[in-house]
Amino acid sequence: MRLKINELRGRMADQGRSVSLQDVEDATGISRAALTEISKGRARRLIPEYIDALCVFFGVEAGELVEAEPVQLPLSLNIRPDRRGQRVGTRTRKRTLAAEALEAADDLSAALDAELAIEQGTEAVTDIDPATFKREILDGLPA
Repeated sequence: MRLKINELRGRMADQGRSVSLQDVEDATGISRAALTEISKGRARRLIPEYIDALCVFFGVEAGELVEAEPVQLPLSLNIRPDRRGQRVGTRTRKRTLAAEALEAADDLSAALDAELAIEQGTEAVTDIDPATFKREILDGLPA
């Protein structure tokens, strides 16, 4: 999403009313730094109150101020990187292998329990702690 501040300032200049970012700051209360980031298209987040204040200042509806930029679907909203620089939520090969190993460990544990129960003719009994078993499986994964 992009705010068309520069275009609206240009329209006002065409009408003979030159408006600086300082004028916009004085009238709206939005900091000059935020206005600069918005006008350059580098705003990290758009606060709804900013949009309202700018609409009132320029005398336009929100549709004239805000321009939707094309996006590629499906949206990936994993914005914040984790400690290793990977996007949060992005599946890495290691995470995928870990998830597959956990599923395999669950399946293997259930199969071993069932086999033991059949051999003993009793209900399934687990001698191995499931968390320890999963940890042993995961330790065997490549890094």
